[in-house]
Amino acid sequence: MTAIASSDPQPRLFLRRGLALVFDLLLSGILAGFIVTLISLTVGRDLGAPDFVRVSQCAPAPAGHELAEEIERLSPTEAGAVRRNWLCETSLLGLAGRQSLVSVMTGEGEDQAREQEAASHAVTVEIGTDGAAMEPMPATDLSLLFIVPIMAFFLSGGKRSPGMAMMQLSIRRHGGGALDYRRALLRETLLLVPLIVAFLVSFWFDLLPYAMGKTPTLAELVAQARAAAPKTFPADYLRMLALGLFALLWWVLPFAIWRGRTWYDGIVDAEVVRTK
Repeated sequence: MTAIASSDPQPRLFLRRGLALVFDLLLSGILAGFIVTLISLTVGRDLGAPDFVRVSQCAPAPAGHELAEEIERLSPTEAGAVRRNWLCETSLLGLAGRQSLVSVMTGEGEDQAREQEAASHAVTVEIGTDGAAMEPMPATDLSLLFIVPIMAFFLSGGKRSPGMAMMQLSIRRHGGGALDYRRALLRETLLLVPLIVAFLVSFWFDLLPYAMGKTPTLAELVAQARAAAPKTFPADYLRMLALGLFALLWWVLPFAIWRGRTWYDGIVDAEVVRTK
C-alpha cells in the first residue's frame, strides 16, 4: 500500500472521508448490535438489540380488561368514535417478553391517514409482572459502547477500516507510521462525539427518570395522549434538530479550516491520506 504524496495544501478528501465514515458506522453498528444481542441473551434482558431480532405480536384485548376499563374511565370514548385496545408482547429470541396495552380511539370508518393521525393520541401502558400498569421502559441502546472500540480496532496497527479501504484512504501517524490502539480509540471517541452526546441526552431525558422511579401515572399517561397533537413541534423534535446541527458543525466545519487533517487528527498526531 503506497500513499500518494500530497502537495501543500493537502486535499480535503471530504466526500471520500464522509462516505467512509457512513459505511464504517453502518458496519460497526451491525457488529455492535450482534454483541448487544449476545449480552442480552446472556443476562436475560433486552439491552438494545436490533429490531430484526425482536418479535412483536399483538392481539385484541379481551372485553372487560382491567387496564382498558381504567383508561376508558379516565378518557371516555367520544361520540362517534371507537376505542380499540390491543395487548402486545415483544420478545427477544425466546426471552420472556414485555407485555403492554395499546389503546387507540378513532372515528367510525376513518381512512388510514386519519387512523395514523389518531395513533399519536394512543395510550401505551406496559403491564408489570403483577398485572399493574407501568410506563413503557425507554429503549436502552448500548451499541454505542461497542461501536467506538470496533472502529478503533479497524484503524489501529496499520489496518484500514472497510470504509476507508473502499474509498482508497488510510490513516497513519503524521509523517508516517501506524496508529496504536490507544490513539485510534481516542481519535474515534472524538470523531463520534455527536453520537455520544445524543446518547447522553437520551439517557438524561429518558432513562434517568425511569431509573429514579420518576415515571408518569396512568392518569398522566392518558392526559399526555389526549393533549398530543400531530401539528405541534414537541421538545423531542427540537432536541433532534439541535443535535443534528451540532453533528453537522462537528463533522463538516473542520474541513472548511483544515485540509486533510482535522483537529481530532491533530490531537492524536494522525493524518488521513489517499492510497493506491
